[in-house]
Amino acid sequence: MKDAEANRYPRYLEEKQKSGGDLLDDAALERHDSEVATAASRLKGSTDALAALHAQLSVITQKIADEQTAVVRSAASEKLQTQVDDLDRCLAPFLSSARVFTEALNAIGHWHFESGQMSAFIVATMSQVEIAAGFSLAELRGMVAMVRDGAAPIPSSPPEVIAPVAVVEAAEPTQVVFMLKSAKFRQNGRTKFLPQYEDSPPLPVAIAQKALRSGCAVPLTDDQRRTHRGARSNAVDPKAIDVVDLDEIAEPEPVRYIGPDAPVLRAANFPVIPTRDRLRQIASGRT
Repeated sequence: MKDAEANRYPRYLEEKQKSGGDLLDDAALERHDSEVATAASRLKGSTDALAALHAQLSVITQKIADEQTAVVRSAASEKLQTQVDDLDRCLAPFLSSARVFTEALNAIGHWHFESGQMSAFIVATMSQVEIAAGFSLAELRGMVAMVRDGAAPIPSSPPEVIAPVAVVEAAEPTQVVFMLKSAKFRQNGRTKFLPQYEDSPPLPVAIAQKALRSGCAVPLTDDQRRTHRGARSNAVDPKAIDVVDLDEIAEPEPVRYIGPDAPVLRAANFPVIPTRDRLRQIASGRT
């Protein structure tokens, strides 16, 4: 029996073997039993305490969530109450203004058809609005308390209005040149003049290139700009005969490739020149 009890404590037996003590020391066994029981009791007490803390934490978390929901619902209820009060306050002036407007229309509606039709339409609409507003306002006033107490859902916020994105068009590429001649061109329906011996304003690239190709202008790096700039008044007389109209300058047509099968070449009947190998054959007498 004592051997079986001693086998329950291997560490204790190992220590006793090293120290050379008695393996069946009843007092030591009882001491270890007491320590094990004490540790188990402490562990159970800690586990129970943690379980109690978890239960308290759950209750506190739920109370916090309920309080936050109550705050949100109270704010939504107050907002709805304000909106309902605004509707109720605006209804009476709206109906009164509509009545005044219909009276003014009726004053001429007996002989002016459109005015009479507007008056009839407004009167019919006023009746429908007044009846519908009575039901709607009563329902909304009841919803104020229901939202606060949790019996009705919180009204949703209006959808966010997304502002349209402005599309920025890419700026047209421009070029500045030095004008050797006075010139003009049309842009966006208006005639623009370019004075002689002055830097042009930023021009569309097509117009600037046409001025360069026609000899009316040179690049800003040209030496003539250094020697001639400002030599003439920058005012342009629209009726002057030396003003070049850049719009009337015809662009040169691109050179078209003429292949060997072109009708003009076939009509010319050009002889076929022998190749080098063929000339060698002719020179050697071979055909």
